[in-house]
Amino acid sequence: LKWNELFRAVIEWVFTSEDTVLFDFVSRVCGQPHIAALPPSLGHSVRTAAKKEIENLFEEFQAISEIPGFENRPAGEALQLLAAKVDKFVPALLQYVDQQSEDVSAVLRTAAVKETDRIQFENEMLVELVSLGTRGHLVFHVLLRPLKIEDETVANTLRKRYLTSGGGGGFLGGLRVMKVK
Repeated sequence: LKWNELFRAVIEWVFTSEDTVLFDFVSRVCGQPHIAALPPSLGHSVRTAAKKEIENLFEEFQAISEIPGFENRPAGEALQLLAAKVDKFVPALLQYVDQQSEDVSAVLRTAAVKETDRIQFENEMLVELVSLGTRGHLVFHVLLRPLKIEDETVANTLRKRYLTSGGGGGFLGGLRVMKVK
């Protein structure tokens, strides 16, 4: 599996789970009054257009490696081509994720989200990961990799919750792909 295939799997999972889980959760938990008051950036057509633009920018980035003789170009020339595409793709992706995070968080703060609803949402998101098969395991690691958990007690609690079958909702434990302390 090449890094760009894994990265594409992560982006596809984020976009798919947003449509199939996140906004279903927001609708279910917040109710119609909150849904009607969503910022325009959370509208389906706006999100669809933004995601399409991000996908197109990623395709342009990937297309560079298909240029005949690309792998034989001098590093300075190859990196310049790659950097020009990355400079367009990454800011668009980050802006989209930041905007969604900010707007969805604001909507959820106005709703009375119960702990049981939050846990159900987490479980549904992880089910989406499991549905990716082997790639789900890899996407899960990519999502957790930036987390630096200094507190060993907190780290073990997260491992138990999400990576063991007896951890009270840790259905990823059934995959038997990771050792848990």
